[in-house]
Amino acid sequence: MAGHARAQGAEIVLLLVPSSDDPEVLIEQFGRARRLVKELGLPHVDVLDTFAYLAEVESVRISDADRHPNAAGHKLLFERIWTQLQANPEVLERLLGRKGQATADVATGGRSR
Repeated sequence: MAGHARAQGAEIVLLLVPSSDDPEVLIEQFGRARRLVKELGLPHVDVLDTFAYLAEVESVRISDADRHPNAAGHKLLFERIWTQLQANPEVLERLLGRKGQATADVATGGRSR
């Protein structure tokens, strides 16, 4: 898959994103995937623990029946992803494909030109 993506001029970056299920269970379930990603040296952003420190994970759920993140959950996810991308310019460049302009474009929604 990576070879096909590169042949098309695309890069692969793995994004490990949680649902708003029990954070400890998610971290345990994705432990093997985390180790494999690191072992293989794949570019990635890992935000699986985004909800791990919340007193009530329910506050970031759409509902008890739908454990997808709500608007507050998506805001937390964005903040964590953005922080990690800023700390890892190589991954950010893979996503955006341009040096220099990459950070400005993401931060401004492409309005920096």
